[in-house]
Amino acid sequence: MDRLREIRIPLIVGSVAVMALLLFICDYTRRGDIGSREEIGSIIFRRHGVQRKFVDEVVWERIEQGTRLANSDSIRTDDKSEVKIRLKDGTVLTVDQNSMIQLDVASNRIRFETGSMQVQSSGSSSLTLQSGDSKVQMGEGSLTLSKSEKQDLSLTVYEGTAKVTSGGKTENVGKNQKADIGKEGISVKEVPVVLIKPNPFQNVPAEGDGTSVSFKFQPSDSLKKPTLEISKDQEFKDSRKVQTPGVATMDLPPGTYYWRVTGEDAKTNQPAMSETRKMTIVRGEPLRLHSPGSGERVAFNSNPPPVPFAWSQDPLAESYELEVARDAGFTQIVKTIVTASNSVTIDDLPAGSYRWRIRTKPNQPDLNSRVSQSGSFEVYKTDLVPPETASPFMSEHLTVSQAKEGIFFNWRAPGEMKSFVLQISQNPGFGNSLMNQQTEQNFSVVKGMPEGIFYWRVRGTTASGKETPYSVVQSFTIGDKYMKSEIETPDATRVHVLFPLRQAVDMTGRKSIDFKWEAVPGARKYNIRLYRNLGGKYEPIYAGSTTATGFSYTDMKSLDIGYFAWEVQAEGGTLQPSGRIDFSITLNRYLQNLKPGDIQFVNPENIYREEQNDSK
Repeated sequence: MDRLREIRIPLIVGSVAVMALLLFICDYTRRGDIGSREEIGSIIFRRHGVQRKFVDEVVWERIEQGTRLANSDSIRTDDKSEVKIRLKDGTVLTVDQNSMIQLDVASNRIRFETGSMQVQSSGSSSLTLQSGDSKVQMGEGSLTLSKSEKQDLSLTVYEGTAKVTSGGKTENVGKNQKADIGKEGISVKEVPVVLIKPNPFQNVPAEGDGTSVSFKFQPSDSLKKPTLEISKDQEFKDSRKVQTPGVATMDLPPGTYYWRVTGEDAKTNQPAMSETRKMTIVRGEPLRLHSPGSGERVAFNSNPPPVPFAWSQDPLAESYELEVARDAGFTQIVKTIVTASNSVTIDDLPAGSYRWRIRTKPNQPDLNSRVSQSGSFEVYKTDLVPPETASPFMSEHLTVSQAKEGIFFNWRAPGEMKSFVLQISQNPGFGNSLMNQQTEQNFSVVKGMPEGIFYWRVRGTTASGKETPYSVVQSFTIGDKYMKSEIETPDATRVHVLFPLRQAVDMTGRKSIDFKWEAVPGARKYNIRLYRNLGGKYEPIYAGSTTATGFSYTDMKSLDIGYFAWEVQAEGGTLQPSGRIDFSITLNRYLQNLKPGDIQFVNPENIYREEQNDSK
């Protein structure tokens, strides 16, 4: 018993520490969602860094297009970022860079902290915008609101009316009027120029290297020499100027622009200036179908198989409509699914030949819906098909420490499989297997494997005892020396990537992943593509370009634990694209291999167990 007393306190402390660790793991690895809280709206457009904070939390998390929002959520934007929010009543909020708001929809209130935003309110809305002690009440209409570094508040009404209250005073602001709210009170005046198009914070699609943008405005009678100014910076340090009475067209490449109209007040001979509007030209990419591939055949034995659909993202789409039909004319539609994501899985398609296509719902009323070309695939019934290997993927490189902690083997198989046999060998013919492990799960963790080159495959067995053929054989290596031998002779005709290269990347404690490649003589810039590897089907998640020979990817929400691929292409020079290079993301092998069965909760009164032979 004395021995038991000596270890009791460490056991209690250790148990508490383990519990704290498990709670931390659950909190760290979960994806933020509103759970059972009522949805008040969603993100219909996001550009660059946008974050959300729940009312009962202190941590900000990055959010994606399609994210659901709940009451009292706070939203903030980083530099060069922007977000559009559509509330359930139809109100659209466009929040500009370096801004922050809180959504108190239950009280018909938006708390505006800093930055700039546009509000397009629906007819059924009665909204209050609050910033400090100032309040702006609006019904149906459209206005912009901004807060300067001096904490002065400014609003411009485009449609409808607004009532401003500040410092105990109230003023009405009508269409094409501007109100400045500060320590001196509320100042309301007519705008010297009515800007008509492009709309505030408008996103303009561009095919290729640019597009023609039409500008339209209406100067007041007292404005002399109206001049349109367009600039890449908000301070208009370097701008293009066109003197025009109200209409102009400019050819502009993709990017973010600020525009305004300046002139001279005929009554005072003083400079006069309109508000500044922001416009973003977004490079339009063709709407491409990725999965299922053209003519792909999906087999099953007894139950209809899951068919994953994936397509390219449209930055100007609020949502996508997937249509699956029996005929090329889409007169016999069998399935229609609307989703904010650019991927979805259908698991109830019976045997037959199908056509599929994607239709977009734009996130702006003045944009047209886009429709992809159609793809074809077939679902057919056959004898038992082998499992599909997932990890380790072909030629993956693992370190000795990763092998010691445990290698995660994972595969996909039809639901009728009851058990599996995992085989691992150093011989591709499996003449001398190191392991023949039977499991009822579609995964296994193997610890303590030595350095070397290994091969693995898996076979399934149904409840009735029928065995499938073995899966395709995959290979992997353990140890640095094998990694070096695999990449000593890169293809001289292709861009040579340096990192990551067919290996697992542990992201524990890291906030970015660095992609690197060798320079290509004559290259003007490099185009990078990043994909999620869905068992050999590649879902695009990022596309960008740089003039450097590497870039850091920081949007870690899209790089969860799993399997990925990337490629780089040089514009200029003579080398071909690198081709897709596989890699995987881990978050400490222990956390990855943790399963619900590993966590056991016990009665607090019995957090240790006394062994009979210790009580003597």
